[in-house]
Amino acid sequence: MKVSKIRLFFGYRFVLNTVTREIHDLSNTKKQCQIKLLVNYKYITKRKALKLIKSGKADGCIHCLKSLNLE
Repeated sequence: MKVSKIRLFFGYRFVLNTVTREIHDLSNTKKQCQIKLLVNYKYITKRKALKLIKSGKADGCIHCLKSLNLE
């Protein structure tokens, strides 16, 4: 998944998989994340990502967001 420079400029460097409720960091993706296979996703900011993780509505990816993975 290629991210446009405009999205990165405005801080949308995270992707929320809307099916599994898992958040991926686009600047730290790993092969195991399989970002290219995502069908239902939404670009989000770091602020929104932290808010979702803190409220328990989403989880960080075990590969690219290890520090925010709650499992």
